[in-house]
Amino acid sequence: MGREPEKSKEKISASRRKFVAGLGQGALVSAAWAGSVGCSSSHSIDWASTYDWISVGSGVAGCAAAIAAHDQGMKTLLIEKSETIGGITSQAAGTLWVPMNHFLKAAGQSDSREEALAYLTYISGGYGVPEMREALVDHAPRVIEYLQQKADVKFMPSELSEFYPNAAGTKGRGRLLACEPFPAETLGDWRSKVRLSIFYRGLTQALGRQEHNPAIAGGTTPLYGPLRNPSDWRVRLWKKRLGDQLGPILEEDEKRRMAGGAVAAYMFRGVLQRGIEVRTETIAEKLLIENGRVMGVAVRSKGAEQNIRATKGILLGIGGPMADSPSDSSTEAGNWRLATAAGAAVYTVASIQGTAALHVPGENFPDGSPATRINYENRMRHSLIVNRFGERFANETPYQGLGEKTNQFERLGEHRFRNIPFYFIFDHNLIEKYSFVGMPPGEDEGLNWVAQGKTVAEVAQKLRLPAAALQATVARFNQHVRRGKDQDFDRDPKTLGAIEKPPFYGVQMMTPDPLRGDTEIIINPNAQVLHHATGKPIPGLYAVPTRIMTSRIWGIGYQGGLSLTTGATFGFLAAENAAKLGC
Repeated sequence: MGREPEKSKEKISASRRKFVAGLGQGALVSAAWAGSVGCSSSHSIDWASTYDWISVGSGVAGCAAAIAAHDQGMKTLLIEKSETIGGITSQAAGTLWVPMNHFLKAAGQSDSREEALAYLTYISGGYGVPEMREALVDHAPRVIEYLQQKADVKFMPSELSEFYPNAAGTKGRGRLLACEPFPAETLGDWRSKVRLSIFYRGLTQALGRQEHNPAIAGGTTPLYGPLRNPSDWRVRLWKKRLGDQLGPILEEDEKRRMAGGAVAAYMFRGVLQRGIEVRTETIAEKLLIENGRVMGVAVRSKGAEQNIRATKGILLGIGGPMADSPSDSSTEAGNWRLATAAGAAVYTVASIQGTAALHVPGENFPDGSPATRINYENRMRHSLIVNRFGERFANETPYQGLGEKTNQFERLGEHRFRNIPFYFIFDHNLIEKYSFVGMPPGEDEGLNWVAQGKTVAEVAQKLRLPAAALQATVARFNQHVRRGKDQDFDRDPKTLGAIEKPPFYGVQMMTPDPLRGDTEIIINPNAQVLHHATGKPIPGLYAVPTRIMTSRIWGIGYQGGLSLTTGATFGFLAAENAAKLGC
């Protein structure tokens, strides 16, 4: 990569220290190459095998980097700690935010670098790093087009709109993409080893209901993965509703995968088509360093340990809630845990725009961490969300509404976070019309974990909320519904529905700890990991941002689709940079 403009070493060092301390507000992150470092091994490490490039993690970042590395002529290995492929990518909604994408161009719709950067700058809230946003905007369009043309990842325009319709540079629709349903048979022997989506399309179609929440691309129903588990209580309810139809519906959803399951499958198929070696149940234990360069990785697989060499680079493409959950901490598999042992600079920030989610008892990711519901139930008609005072405080959208008010602290009075915890309040209309927490519409069995009552006051009593305040909140909300406009918080009129049909329901939502810190590795626009002392790239080490709530790219806010696009784009940039630098 090119060198920085001429500056004294003291000024460069001071600038980088200021960046790390100040969360990178506008700081320069394009670090100069530290000079040629020999790639030859001193033979002090016993190498079991040697590759040019190793991708750690089989989500969108790891697969994108593996594809790019192979296509750059590098001998490539992809390793995955789980026995299945796809990581947290497979569990995502499956949208990608891609400005100036080839679909926009083909349709003759205008978009520009300046508009895309203006939108990301708005989202950032004054935080994040401009150079990282520029790298994303400059490279995401060609990376996504490359994946479509060269790896046969079948993207398509999404019907979803950008989160912030009043932001500078917004295009509304057009920038968000999704994947076409994925033909599972094309995975061959790997078919059963690639994770399925946690969403379902067939059930909505079978019921003939188009009134479901439209938040997911591709016409899916807002169900998480209970029906993959034959012992789940909801399976019995669906069998009672659909009888012998249920099996074929689930089989069809497996045959033609969608949402994040489609993204993960398409990306991994691109890996398989290139003959890239893949090792599952292989945990990256630690990075191996010689002469200041990351030369390889020590792995553990089925009880055996070995050292694998990477002559040109290693990408850490792991992270997200599954990798950093307490149940998985023994493997120390998170990006930053591996990278800090090599001297990586990291930073930790509070989750400025956290949000609340519903958690159904027993609904967990494969590692045991809770699979929470953020986007769907809380925007269904006939529901609202209140704080501990029984008051609405936002328009029920997860990031733009609830997230904005999560950390509102009452400095006088009780001296507490005013809006924590949150409570989800709804009536029987919601149960009758929608697939609440994965049940067939109209079913109310298995809701013993939800407070219920013949009146709103009874629900308030069970949740220990002030009954009079909650009754007044519901009454005012119903007035907004009848007028067709939420005059308090401007909630989308399409999601308004009166809360008036008993029984009434309420449940406390899972609220993130507002003091919790998220830790990320500091990288430059080539995805090179920077050293904590020098601010220069650690030779041979790359990483991709994995956090979705706070990032050096988008700062405080979040736009759906940024996380997957970030993974694909910076995975590509990492491999391309390694190929350019050589040994």
